[in-house]
Amino acid sequence: MAPHAPDFAPLVGPYLARQDWAQSVLHAYGAAIVPAEIVDVEVLRSSLPGLASVVVASGEDVFHLVLGWRELSVAPGMLGARPHAVLGPGNDGEADVLVYDAMADSDLVVDLLRAASGGSAEAHQARLVQSLVSHSSVVYDDQLFMKCYRVIEPRPRPEIEMMLRLDEVGFNHMLAPVAHWSRGGRDLAIVREFIPGAIEGKALALTSLRDLLARAEPGAPGDAAAFEHVGLAGGD
Repeated sequence: MAPHAPDFAPLVGPYLARQDWAQSVLHAYGAAIVPAEIVDVEVLRSSLPGLASVVVASGEDVFHLVLGWRELSVAPGMLGARPHAVLGPGNDGEADVLVYDAMADSDLVVDLLRAASGGSAEAHQARLVQSLVSHSSVVYDDQLFMKCYRVIEPRPRPEIEMMLRLDEVGFNHMLAPVAHWSRGGRDLAIVREFIPGAIEGKALALTSLRDLLARAEPGAPGDAAAFEHVGLAGGD
């Protein structure tokens, strides 16, 4: 185990069993514990509060956990009404600590940007904006956006590969990538520019589709919209 980090091994199996996002991948609904093996640990901050990036395998599925730890006497009050984030007690070699999902700790989420970008990006504030099966999303200072992946794919992620290649050839009609965090061939996070109030392409596409279907002509073959209506779709 990496120095100055608690022993995460007995904590990750029960923790994964309690997380909806892990259950949906493992199909382990109702299990009290899932088999889990720690594959890799990188300590990102050894002083308290501690921070580590932990890669865990459960069968053929691989997960990325960003874990924090604070003194056992301090952590429960800091976590407040987020007991779902707790993994359990441990010892970092100097004190008894509580290990938890670092995404519940705003101070550590700020430190995570520095680690994920190799020190090239820093922020004063962070806010968690979205949590999906595959990743957590964080906005920093309303200037940067990070996807921190929970589910690790066995190959490079197409969205990262395409984004980086487009940026390399000078395509600037997108929010530019700022940093790519990977270790051992595994994509852990992507950091890119953020524009407050911007709308995702998916939302625009759904708006266009909704408007197009609203113009469909009842009784026409397949209730199809007339061709000239396509250009009137609101999100185009």
